Amino acid sequence: MELRQLRYFVAVAEELHFGRAAKRVHISGPALSQQIIALERELGTDLFVRDRRSVRLSEPGRGLLSDARRILALADDAKQRVLRAAALSSPLRLGYVSWLPDDIATLVGPTVALRIDEWVLPSHVQADRVAEGTLDIALTWVTAQQGEERGLTAHLLRA
Repeated sequence: MELRQLRYFVAVAEELHFGRAAKRVHISGPALSQQIIALERELGTDLFVRDRRSVRLSEPGRGLLSDARRILALADDAKQRVLRAAALSSPLRLGYVSWLPDDIATLVGPTVALRIDEWVLPSHVQADRVAEGTLDIALTWVTAQQGEERGLTAHLLRA
């Protein structure tokens, strides 16, 4: 059993309609149907009772549904814990133009690992780097409009 198949199974079980479930999980109807059939083959039982007009859970399907939800919740929780741990262990990539506050470590907080980008580049280039993801944050002189044009939000750090 794969997590992906369990996600598909839960979607069909909750929607009781293959077409709506396929839209929900962003795959085609035939692909979803094939994944459910593969899961049923692996488990050796039908999870759904299907006819031309309806879909409903079989007895084994009802039994699997609560387990599948728990398994998916555990997998999602584990993923979030890993992402949080990675974010805490990854340095914050900071770029600046020509001025960096002396108390920058205080501004970002003691739990943030900070990697300062020492390249001196113009404000618009630093903003572009944040937009493309090569920097996490930049201390620059940009207007709110210039930030919005790049899909960023500008905040006044100090006056």
